[in-house]
Amino acid sequence: MRTSATIKAASVTSSHFDTRTAIHDCCDSIESGLGGGGDLCLCFFSFHHIGAARAGLELLRQRLHPGTMLACSARGVLGDANELEHRCGISVLCMKLGGLATCTPFALDAYNHPGPGMIASALGIGTEHALSLILADPFTTSAGASACSMINALGDGIPSRVIGGLASGASRPGINLLVIDDHVQQTGLVGVSLNGKLEVDVLVSQGCRPIGSPLVVTGARSGRIEQISGRPALAVAREMIDQLQPSERSIAAQGLLLGLAVNEYKERFGRGDFLVRNLIGIDQASGSLLINDQVGVGQTIQFHVRDGVSAAEDLDLLLDGQQFQPPPAAVIAASCTGRQAGMFHDDLGDSARLARRLDHAPLTGFHANGEIGPIGTHLAIHGQSVCCALLRESPAEPPLDA
Repeated sequence: MRTSATIKAASVTSSHFDTRTAIHDCCDSIESGLGGGGDLCLCFFSFHHIGAARAGLELLRQRLHPGTMLACSARGVLGDANELEHRCGISVLCMKLGGLATCTPFALDAYNHPGPGMIASALGIGTEHALSLILADPFTTSAGASACSMINALGDGIPSRVIGGLASGASRPGINLLVIDDHVQQTGLVGVSLNGKLEVDVLVSQGCRPIGSPLVVTGARSGRIEQISGRPALAVAREMIDQLQPSERSIAAQGLLLGLAVNEYKERFGRGDFLVRNLIGIDQASGSLLINDQVGVGQTIQFHVRDGVSAAEDLDLLLDGQQFQPPPAAVIAASCTGRQAGMFHDDLGDSARLARRLDHAPLTGFHANGEIGPIGTHLAIHGQSVCCALLRESPAEPPLDA
């Protein structure tokens, strides 16, 4: 358990194959450390538990009586220095906010979205907005993308205070579970917004690094890049790869990525300045590159690569800045299904790295089919990333001069 002056939090994981037993184990631990479910309970469960999840989550609510409960199915779950991959897993985190913040749950179905003037109220975003958590169904057309668009329309720094992910516990529609309190749905999205005196740091590690130099798109249609700097895009990519060192070239051969600049007005670009997207194909006849996003003429791009060393370094760089602050009261994370412990050179998964660098703060999270988090001033769906929210109490305001 982690206790600050007011916030109290506790987290636990269970790998028991029986859902009811796993829930009881988690509840026993939470009750021992926290005395109940508190104001907010987050629960992520592997696909092994989907069949019994409704009854299991109702049992959790009956035992812990949380003010708000948010849950979803996942391919794997994250906990305290622990990632349950390819096996049964349940991860639970409960928080008592001590009157510092309120929790407002929300749910949107696949088709009915609020109008422009109703977005904030529909998503529970108030004037003291601190954080929103969003869980969406990957098989619902544009559920996650629609959430990002709605929140981006609000501006005012709100997109930088949102994280979440797409449920990953199923390989076909109608299987994933999205849960808010006693409401369960299998399409659309659910979530909760926290409003009040909380300090939340949102970290997004895309786990990759740029190679080559920034380039400008001079010919494009939708997700097809036809020309870069006035030349066929494929020819530019091949030339860039040929100029790499052999070690870099072998990494690029495993999968080349493309970064889209999030701020065209910067004079210099580095890590964190690009929204990284997958190259999903090439058109040999036209010399075009195909990516899984929209790109326009005049946009700045840069090729990227990803490996275990880059992923570890990128997350560690973000966590370096946290060493000057008190440990968080709680950590919530959404990590890509591809970011498993075996990917990293030191065999430390995201959970272990976060726990080690954040003084083993209570932590929960899940492996997502797409991670929702900010890049620059906009919210986006990422791939191969980890998106984290670190919660602390807002620092006390200095007294006014007499």
